[in-house]
Amino acid sequence: MEFSNDLVSIVANSAERARDIDLRRAQYQKQKAEETIKTAEEKHNVDDLARAQVSLRKAMNRINVSSHK
Repeated sequence: MEFSNDLVSIVANSAERARDIDLRRAQYQKQKAEETIKTAEEKHNVDDLARAQVSLRKAMNRINVSSHK
């Protein structure tokens, strides 16, 4: 994030507008990520756990952004 003369610039790898988010899909992705996290923890699979945690954060972000339409 950069501030300059009353202008804010945000640099990100990706971005989505609230109106473009499919809330049902985000909720489904959240559910699947939570299930994968549980399984990965039970099996001590750190790679699957790490990927599922990232997926969960993305889904939660989408759900939160979607609520601000």
